Amino acid sequence: NNQVGPTSDVNVRRAFSYAMDYDALIEVMNGFGTRIAGPLSPALAGAIQEPVYQTDIEKAKEELAKSTDYAGGFDIDFVYVTGLEEERQTGLILADQLSQLGINVNVVGMEWANAVALFADPETSPAIFPIYSGSDYPDPDNFLWQAFHSSSAGTWTGASHYNNPEVDALLEEARTTTDEAKRTELYTQVQN
Repeated sequence: NNQVGPTSDVNVRRAFSYAMDYDALIEVMNGFGTRIAGPLSPALAGAIQEPVYQTDIEKAKEELAKSTDYAGGFDIDFVYVTGLEEERQTGLILADQLSQLGINVNVVGMEWANAVALFADPETSPAIFPIYSGSDYPDPDNFLWQAFHSSSAGTWTGASHYNNPEVDALLEEARTTTDEAKRTELYTQVQN
């Protein structure tokens, strides 16, 4: 996200991605989860099919060591919706994995309405929050716009307050292009 803090550092985000135990996350979903390579379901046309990151604690340590401000570790909150056990377990898995990097993850349960209220302000929006989203229609726009277009900042789908003018322009062009090959190319650029 664009907040100043650990998750605004690209090396920290890469460290998280290498540290995550993807197999354990799939187990938490009791057979209803599948490994995806990026933000889109692999069933959608144009979705990246090969995961960039695999669990590799040594690579995670290398990435964290590249961080100017956070190489020594830090504390961070993982906020989940109280009563959603799979979200709580996700936080515990993340806490266990990141502890190997000197990162202390506080797993904090919160009512949905209280979490959504925090999303409106980038200063209060949680640094880590699991978002599960179904498809209103089977198109990359359904996922990528709401998660990454700056107009969604502060909503439950845009809680990270992501703001990248290049991504905005790509999403806007893809949304207005009728050529499916061109749309796929644009959405691939957004995912990358």
